[in-house]
Amino acid sequence: MNHTRNLLLAGLLSICTAGACILLHPSAAATAADAPTVSASEHWAQPGETVTVEIAVAHNPGMAALSLNIAYDKQKLTLLDVKNQASWNGAEFLSGGDKSATPYTLNWDSDAAADYTADGVLAALTFAVSANASGDASIGVALNQESTFHADFSDAKLDTQNGVIHIGAVTTTAVTETTAVTTATEPQPPAPLRGDTDSSGAVDVIDAQLALAAYAELMAGNPSGLSDTAFRAADVDLNGELSAPDAQFILLYYTENTIAMTPTAWEEIIR
Repeated sequence: MNHTRNLLLAGLLSICTAGACILLHPSAAATAADAPTVSASEHWAQPGETVTVEIAVAHNPGMAALSLNIAYDKQKLTLLDVKNQASWNGAEFLSGGDKSATPYTLNWDSDAAADYTADGVLAALTFAVSANASGDASIGVALNQESTFHADFSDAKLDTQNGVIHIGAVTTTAVTETTAVTTATEPQPPAPLRGDTDSSGAVDVIDAQLALAAYAELMAGNPSGLSDTAFRAADVDLNGELSAPDAQFILLYYTENTIAMTPTAWEEIIR
């Protein structure tokens, strides 16, 4: 096990000297940042409200057909409406029909001789939040590979990223001599899983690659490309900034806890 851990570290980390470290192979980080991905958006809502979740594609590899399964918590959400937003002229859009069915299927199909390559929003799904709902409601996105392909009928490969609706708010009550006024404050975003940059539910090498790619963008004077939730997850040393050591700490945490199977707290990793 130690041999495996050392090989992984040797391939992805260099020796740190004079405060400088080269953490990850640049091509690995670029691959993670530029991977073709279909994702659902993140939102905050109150019980009883409606909210529209967008399904979007980034770094489109080119497709003549795409099929997705959308899963959601029927105890917390009711699917009200589905609208096609894809700018793929000529592509036929077919949805699952019965909106109470989960997973709900979204399909785009075309007889075009060339692939559709445009990025952007593919569909808008409007949900009603149950009156007694609270906590997080995940919007799962899964690829139907057998129905997702290029114009030459070869498989079109894409990653998927789930979305989430954060439900609930802190309620405070102010009482006067004649009236009682109840106000709802904006819900505070829940603390993300520390180190889980891609919100997959686990800390792994991809999270370190994404953190390093985002840091490189910041150093170049560009936006990090991360959502607020992803940025907070990547900032594992909790200093409010994203830096190269954050990516190193994420990789070390993954190596110790998953590869070496040695339970190690973040405090030990960062120290």
